[in-house]
Amino acid sequence: MLIVLSPYHLTTREPVALAALLLATEVITLLPGRLSGAARTRMGDARAAAERMPQYRELVQSWAWTEPLWRAGIVSSDFEGEDAIEDVRTASHAVIRDERFAALRPLMREDVFTDETQYLRVLAADLMKAGPDPAVSIPVAAGLDRFAGRHHLFAARSGAASLAQQAEAKLGRVIGAIVVPVFVQAAADRIIHAREVLQDELDELRASFEDLSEAIDRGEDPAELVIAVTAAATAYAAAFEARRAEVFSLSEEDDVRAVEGSVVVTLTRLPGDAVMQSSLSAMSLLGGAAGRRAAESVGDAAAGAIVPVGSEPVNALIIRAMGARPPQRGRRR
Repeated sequence: MLIVLSPYHLTTREPVALAALLLATEVITLLPGRLSGAARTRMGDARAAAERMPQYRELVQSWAWTEPLWRAGIVSSDFEGEDAIEDVRTASHAVIRDERFAALRPLMREDVFTDETQYLRVLAADLMKAGPDPAVSIPVAAGLDRFAGRHHLFAARSGAASLAQQAEAKLGRVIGAIVVPVFVQAAADRIIHAREVLQDELDELRASFEDLSEAIDRGEDPAELVIAVTAAATAYAAAFEARRAEVFSLSEEDDVRAVEGSVVVTLTRLPGDAVMQSSLSAMSLLGGAAGRRAAESVGDAAAGAIVPVGSEPVNALIIRAMGARPPQRGRRR
């Protein structure tokens, strides 16, 4: 069960990221670095780049808490030797050059994904600001979907909040949903410890999700496999409850207080161009000339004129936090 996770979520440490880090076999993210997909970027490369660029240095420092996860192989920047930067550049090029997405063009900047220094500076700054710049965030989101679709990996999503996310939710086909306990706040070592304590149940849950994903990709009826995922999720939740004392053992000594919460994980089949379509839909609500052009493009999309930007459909895991439950105090675990 490999999950592609946006670097925005990793930077903000929001529940979708912490849930993915616990539930997935491995999490793959975009580590800002070289623009050449042939040369993978690793944390050592990131630290070297940080020495010469203040904006990037701030980002690397904010990701310092994840280093144990990288060392443990839980987080990586590539799948089978390939990272997502070329997919991000392809998505950026499509928005800028493809007439189907002309309504989004005023939001774009051509230099972001062509000059390496500019790319590192702009992306690092946008990640630290949680993504207000669509010239960066749209290509990153679309590129990660393209990467996930090509490699048949899961793509993580947070619950629908923005107009674009709400529009995207309408594009997908919901396969099924589970409710499971995870951390909504935790240090990296606590996540690693919980993965070890709950390894057997997590492995069953991961295997059931992978079987379900493969069946969907083959166009098979997923009903029985949805039941299997639900059963595995129930077993995992029961194990989390039964071994809570071990999961939170000595957690009061963690650098970051461990907080448990429940999340709804909804498996949704999205078209490969879901990011583009939902961005156009959000633009159409803004009014003015740009909004009218976006509305026309949305109409074309509904008629089948817009096709995925070189991408397969995506099996997305939409992860929405339900509430937090801090560990009981007064005794050591």
